[in-house]
Order: sequence, then C-alpha cells, then structure tokens
Amino acid sequence: MPVLESTDKIAPKSILRHRPIEGPTSRGKQPKSFVSDAAIPTPILRASRRLRQHAHEEAAPADRASHLADQSAELLSDGRALLRKIVRSRPGPGSRAVRPLPLNTSSPGRKPRRITSAFVFSIVLGMAGMVLLWMLFGLVSNWGTTLWDDAHYGRPRTYQTDVRVGHNHDQTGTPSHFIALNLQRRIQVIEFPGGDATHTRVFLVPLLEPPSTDLVPVTLTFVDVNNDKQLDMVVLFEQQRVVFLNDGQSFRLPLPSEQDQVAQSLRQLGLSH
Repeated sequence: MPVLESTDKIAPKSILRHRPIEGPTSRGKQPKSFVSDAAIPTPILRASRRLRQHAHEEAAPADRASHLADQSAELLSDGRALLRKIVRSRPGPGSRAVRPLPLNTSSPGRKPRRITSAFVFSIVLGMAGMVLLWMLFGLVSNWGTTLWDDAHYGRPRTYQTDVRVGHNHDQTGTPSHFIALNLQRRIQVIEFPGGDATHTRVFLVPLLEPPSTDLVPVTLTFVDVNNDKQLDMVVLFEQQRVVFLNDGQSFRLPLPSEQDQVAQSLRQLGLSH
C-alpha cells in the first residue's frame, strides 16, 4: 500500500488570502509575488452603470428647464388671478367707487402719519395769529410815530426857525423868523423879515393829496441851490421837496428854465427824494 511521504517543498500558507509565498526569503529582500503589477487588468465599468451615469448627466438640464417652466406657470397664474381681482373691483353703473389704498412709502417700523382736522386747524390758527400780530405791530408803530410827532411838532404840525437870508437888513439886525405849518393839509410858510411882523409874507405849497393827512410834519432847510451866494428855502414833507429861490428881497418858485439846475443841485446836496 503506497504511503505519502512528507516533503519540505510544500508551499506555506500566507496570512493574506490568495497570496501564496514560494521559495525562501533572503535577508533584506522582499518576497516576490506570482502576479506582477503590469499583469493586473484595468477595471472596466459595466454597460448598465455607464448608461445610468450618462442618463443622470443628461437629466440635470432637463430638471432645471422643468423647474423654470413650473415657476413661469405659477407667475402666470398669479397674474391672471390679480387681473381677475382688478376686473371684479371695478365699479358698475350703480355701484360705489372703491378708493385705492395708498402705497406705504414710509419705513417698515414707522406708521404713516395721517393729516387730521386738528392738525389743519392748528396750522390755520397759527397763520391767523401771525396776521393779527402783524396788524397789531403796524397799529402800534403808527401810534408811536404819531405820538412822537405830537411831542415835536404839535397839532397842527408846526415848525419854526430863525435864519439870516438877507431880507429887511436881517444880516446886521434880527434874523428873519420862519413858521411852517400843515393846516388842514395845506402847507403854509410864514416869513417875518428881520423879525418885523409888518412885512410878513406867506408862501403856499400845493394841497396835500390823500393818503397824506394834516398830521404830516413839515420842516424847512436853507441852502444855495442856484449858486448865486444867497440862501434859498427848501420845504420838506414826506418824500417831496419844494424849492423857493431867493432873489434878495423875497422868495419865488423856480422858472421852467431853472428846473434842471435846481434838480441837479438837490441831488448833489442829498436832498432829492
């Protein structure tokens, strides 16, 4: 009966599966495997897997397109619903018009301010108060001006002065006395040459026109207007100037040929209105 003999050439079992080790190992050398790296074939995907991956890549744009189509359909439906609401909200022949709600342009956290009747009333009341205050200020100002004129010129308004104008030897004796008064809107200038009442002269100024009243003050000034070295008389009231030229014996109104010279002289003297 044959007997199997044990030999030392039986390949030992390796710890790794399907990796038998053959031959003795020398010091410093790695054991050689039966299969080389070049002999390992490259893995090839199965046809079913390639088809599924290609289908997934092609399905991505189709999904996006369908998503956009769904959004467009939703927007279109919302627009149609809004249009139906607008059409339904239109008033009919016998219905009452519905006022549209105002757009809220204020900040999200602030409530829109409503203009109430109390607010409008306060504005109107303030404006009326300002008008009344302005009228009161005008009345007080006029009253103060009238009171000042009463203290200086009296009633009727009267102004007096003494000036040497060369009449009735007033250069060496008593100066001439002048009185200007507004008597019932008629301005009169009375001269007492050399202080002599027997030679009294009265010079009349045109009647004052409304709104001027008999409370308008009148003053006199004496300057050389026509450069003849004699003092001429200028009557001043409101914004008007009336000139009387001195001829050495009395005063007279300027001639038409002298009007330009008189006006120029008044401008140079700062008496023009």
